[in-house]
Amino acid sequence: MGLQLTGRSRQIMRLLLEIDKPITPLSNEELEAQARQDYRWNFTMNLLDGAFFWFSLSFISATTILPLFISKLTT
Repeated sequence: MGLQLTGRSRQIMRLLLEIDKPITPLSNEELEAQARQDYRWNFTMNLLDGAFFWFSLSFISATTILPLFISKLTT
């Protein structure tokens, strides 16, 4: 029971995911070069993802919401 895509949305999804693009096999050396090339980007994006996750989580924490909720009930 997944997401059912039809018509235009299916075409857009295929374009975004590059499903029809042929895959060229890479040698081990090419894979290692690609991994080295993408390392800094991947590290930075994962670091930012984690930082934003924990920052966002602090807004829904019980220590943040509960005092606000109680202050609204008492005034």
